[in-house]
Amino acid sequence: MGKHMCHPDIVTYNTVIDGLSKGGRTEEAMDLLVEMDHKGLKPDVFTFSALINGLCKENDIEGALELCKEMWKRGCIPDIITYNKVMEGLCKGGRTEEAMSLLVEMYHNGLDPDFVLYSTLINGLCKAKKLAEALALVKEMVKRGCQPNILTYNTFIDGFCKGGKTEEAMVLLKDMHHNGLKADVVTYNTLINGLCKANNIKGAQELCKEMGKRRCSSDIVTYSMLVDGLCKDGRTKEVMYLLEEMCLTGLNHDVITCSIIINILCKENNLDEAVVLFKEMEKRGCYPNIFTYNILIDCTCKNGGIEEALSLLEEMDHNGISPDNVTYTILINMLCKTNNLEGALELFEGMGKRGCLPDIFTYNVLLDGLCKDGKIQEAVYLFEEMYNNGLKPCTVTYKQCHKHALQNK
Repeated sequence: MGKHMCHPDIVTYNTVIDGLSKGGRTEEAMDLLVEMDHKGLKPDVFTFSALINGLCKENDIEGALELCKEMWKRGCIPDIITYNKVMEGLCKGGRTEEAMSLLVEMYHNGLDPDFVLYSTLINGLCKAKKLAEALALVKEMVKRGCQPNILTYNTFIDGFCKGGKTEEAMVLLKDMHHNGLKADVVTYNTLINGLCKANNIKGAQELCKEMGKRRCSSDIVTYSMLVDGLCKDGRTKEVMYLLEEMCLTGLNHDVITCSIIINILCKENNLDEAVVLFKEMEKRGCYPNIFTYNILIDCTCKNGGIEEALSLLEEMDHNGISPDNVTYTILINMLCKTNNLEGALELFEGMGKRGCLPDIFTYNVLLDGLCKDGKIQEAVYLFEEMYNNGLKPCTVTYKQCHKHALQNK
């Protein structure tokens, strides 16, 4: 532009600085600020706000604060957007006290914070578990004519639930209704999750019923949390009823929910029901993943069904799911325990061919199997292979080797 006698003005510089800052090229944007000074162009509040935003995105909060000071030195007063960007950066860094100091500074400068700015601070205080300060800020917000909305309440409810204060969170729900605000699925899911974690499953179930009464539809997240809570409480029969209810409401089970239930059923040694649910998954268009298969393979092995477990391995291949270290280790361990060392070694070799490298746990179960079968020389070769592959023997490895060495003396 300069070569053609067309000199960039403040608007041009601001446009380029803003673009560079948003694109993560703040250093280049800062160079343009220096260039503006050399050309006698005075940067305005937009220039500084764009740069501060870029610095905060790069987590350079100190740089952003220094630029704020530079603004004041140049007689450029920060506006509400500038303050919001700096406060957001401070809150993300857990520096809520400094963010609150800037709020006081705003008041002194005659600036009225908007809803976005208050929400930034409230969110930061809640994440820092400074709930009392956050509540005090809401009261101040209301006094200044800025009413909290559903996002404000959801932020608070999340903060209280994460802090284990579900009773206070439930009070906020009542307060929402009193102020004419309708709780959404996020509100209810947050509360249900908090209640389940507090082992208040009854409260979570009652809240789920209230959702229906208030015409707020449960989603897959709602059911997943209830399923998890009921499973941990050992109430598997209720879980199965809940799955039926999901189907009636038109919600399909997701793989996470089904995997959780299968895991709990397996822990309760209820393999038959776990298998039924596993087969039901595909019928409903919910396909098992590696974690689902590993859970079922492990339970099947523990129940002596090594052939069935190996069939599941073949099924994984057929469905395009690659077995991982966990899958192989479970099967190799079971084959060793059933004195099928040949099958275990064959599976071990198959791991490498598939590009799945054995870990320390895989080596440990196979070393144990070889030693128990008296194949000490083969165990020594395997130990050396493990070491050459960069795996350091752990306490379990040494204990196994020492035990079998004593037995073979």
